[in-house]
Amino acid sequence: MTESKWQPCTVLILDDHPGARRWLAAAVAHAFPAARCLPAASLAEARAQLAQQPELALLDLKLPDGLALDLLPPLLALPKPALCVIATLYDDDEYLYAAMQRGAGGYVLKEQSRDQLAALLQAMADGQPPLSPAIARR
Repeated sequence: MTESKWQPCTVLILDDHPGARRWLAAAVAHAFPAARCLPAASLAEARAQLAQQPELALLDLKLPDGLALDLLPPLLALPKPALCVIATLYDDDEYLYAAMQRGAGGYVLKEQSRDQLAALLQAMADGQPPLSPAIARR
């Protein structure tokens, strides 16, 4: 008997840019067709979505009301901790290491294609951390 691969039912998508939220949602739909996306444009909106207990969270770093890093503790404190993936344009070490130290399970750059992001998300089902190639090389 084969084990079923991990498939999130709910995915929090936190990004203050509507186009980026659509791009992330399209990648999620490609990777996990049955998943329901919970959009949020700010930390406040994302905190309100925590009641839905997302299993996966794709988080932009800089938001109008703070840094997504501040949302990692409540996401990781859910009854079933969410897998948190930073999805950003910032590839500097300061943010990368801060995210990993706070419990992010992945760090992907928005410069890649939707299909590349979907492939990284699908690889999570095989236990691979979602890391953009430029980030993984570090």
